[in-house]
Amino acid sequence: MFDDIEKVMPHLANELLPTWLAGIIVSGAIAAMMSTADSQLLVISSSIIEDFFNQTLGRNVSDASLLKSSRIITIVVGLIGFLIALTSDKLIFSMVSYAWAGLGSSFGPLVLLKLTWKKVTWQGTIAGLVTGFVSTVVWSELSLLDSVISVRFVSWVLAFLAVWLVSLYTRNKS
Repeated sequence: MFDDIEKVMPHLANELLPTWLAGIIVSGAIAAMMSTADSQLLVISSSIIEDFFNQTLGRNVSDASLLKSSRIITIVVGLIGFLIALTSDKLIFSMVSYAWAGLGSSFGPLVLLKLTWKKVTWQGTIAGLVTGFVSTVVWSELSLLDSVISVRFVSWVLAFLAVWLVSLYTRNKS
């Protein structure tokens, strides 16, 4: 039905909600995206200025020069991001989904178990982080597997099991 899955939310908002409410909902989603994008641009430029110029290169420059450099870096990074968005054959949704699958499966089971189960060991923590990351990368690259069961589900379950089983095994050893 849709040639681009990123159009589903605006379409559903227009179809299911009154026009004024659909406008507010879609505007809110776009505002959240823009807020995130501009925050990331500012973090990148301040990181380059502070970490690279000041700490790595050891350059001490005036505030006016830092401001000018920061603005130039922000524009350059923004243009690079714009060019990537125009030329990339992958959808932004799939890239974000991939990133969240890796982050969610690496940290989600660990945080859940750390909050609810006192027997999590440092070995189980490492095992869960590595398993979540590796299973996300491997499962995503094997399109046959990813078409059968979602990478987000499988990698989360595997990381959960890794934290749990390794913690049980290492807890008994120490």
